[in-house]
Amino acid sequence: MVANLFGGNVYSGTANFETHFKDGLSKFENSKFEEAKKSFEDALLEDSNNVAALVNLGLSAWHLNQKGSALGFIRRALYLNPSDASAILALEFINEKFQVREIPHTNSIWENFRQNILLKLPLPFLLSAALITFFIGAWFMIENVARRKKALGEDLVPPSFSWISAIILIISLKLWVLS
Repeated sequence: MVANLFGGNVYSGTANFETHFKDGLSKFENSKFEEAKKSFEDALLEDSNNVAALVNLGLSAWHLNQKGSALGFIRRALYLNPSDASAILALEFINEKFQVREIPHTNSIWENFRQNILLKLPLPFLLSAALITFFIGAWFMIENVARRKKALGEDLVPPSFSWISAIILIISLKLWVLS
């Protein structure tokens, strides 16, 4: 992999940057990766957002077996300039050799429900549905408390906890939060 693909103007205009960058390129080409890395780091002290210096620093780190750092430098370069050809090629090179696996992202049931149903409904409808389900759940809860009080007053076995009312209350709160 070539250290720099010279895609555009890589120099920031300062003499120090240019000196460090050229020094890093010559050391990279001579396989002195530790020294090249130091030169590219010095160049980045002069211009911290220079994509070419980040790409070359990443490739130097790669050859020093610092694979995580290399990937980080390349990704930072792509963040700064997503269309930079040398950064894209360097990332493809690293991904091919490193076999980088992205963290799988899966949506939860509630997120799917929110995306496919709730976002398509108007907000006043959702708020009304949340309010109605809240009142229904509260009604069941109050009714259950009244039956328990009556049973305790008559020395009977009180009814069990009303799971239906708790579920309805939870659904109403979820509707409220998601809307």
